[in-house]
Amino acid sequence: MCNEGYYSLAGENGEMIEDEYNLHANVIKSANGFVTCDNISMEAPICVPPGLSKGCKSVHFDTCETLDATYDLAPGTVLRANRYLTCSTI
Repeated sequence: MCNEGYYSLAGENGEMIEDEYNLHANVIKSANGFVTCDNISMEAPICVPPGLSKGCKSVHFDTCETLDATYDLAPGTVLRANRYLTCSTI
């Protein structure tokens, strides 16, 4: 699930995009399986997922399973909607 689409610039890498959107490390790489190296092809369509902003002052740790249960969702709903997550802790 993307918050926003972005088209990369020449010489850009995931870290630069994360900095631009104020996201934690590896969020872009996790959401875009083709991002495997330092440089991303110019004008590559990049998914900018919702992510934990570096500016957050507090973090609530949970798992996909407990979020599914808390919000009365079918098992696996949170992970299917947020493929970039590592569900052991969010």
